[in-house]
Amino acid sequence: MDGELFWSDQGFDGQAARGKGVDGLNAAVRMRLHHYSSFSLAHSYSEREGQPYSIDHWLSATLSPESLRQAAMPIADGWFEDGFGQPVTRTQFEYLQDHLGYGSNLLAVIEVV
Repeated sequence: MDGELFWSDQGFDGQAARGKGVDGLNAAVRMRLHHYSSFSLAHSYSEREGQPYSIDHWLSATLSPESLRQAAMPIADGWFEDGFGQPVTRTQFEYLQDHLGYGSNLLAVIEVV
């Protein structure tokens, strides 16, 4: 199952994430549910479209272990810690990047198309 977001100027009013497009945690839940094998960064990303949108929001929107547990999403051991066991802040994009892939529980991979 391959996936991609819509063009940032097409078909979505941005209300789900307060004007930032699709929420990254909601996207991860959907990717897991539908067993995505790849995900394109071509749409809804300022690097491709010029205007900041969904993926740009994922790069700065933080996650907590509690939000992932509430969504019944897997978390790699120590993912919210640095090499010294100290807490670190993680973003929605980092979660998608680090937890999606054929070797993970989410069964998807992010790739640039």
